[in-house]
Amino acid sequence: MTEATPGPWEVHNEGSVRVCKPSPTHDKGCYQVAEAEILGINRDTAVANAKIIAIAPELIEACIALLNSTDYCSDTRPLMQAVRNAVAKVMKNEI
Repeated sequence: MTEATPGPWEVHNEGSVRVCKPSPTHDKGCYQVAEAEILGINRDTAVANAKIIAIAPELIEACIALLNSTDYCSDTRPLMQAVRNAVAKVMKNEI
């Protein structure tokens, strides 16, 4: 699988609604990761969508940490399987 741009990512809401990785060398610069399309939806919805995209790297890391944890009980197996399935979709079944 091609590696994704590592997080953290943040939402930039000037002009177009973009998801960016901050540039380590420029105070206000960033590398665009995604753009939330505004055509057909209102700006608030585009910003909400961009926020979901921006948090993705942290969510995947948290899910993987949870899967690697041994601190869950048998009552959580369906939930853990749902987490495993979601991570597998992102990682293209490499887990």
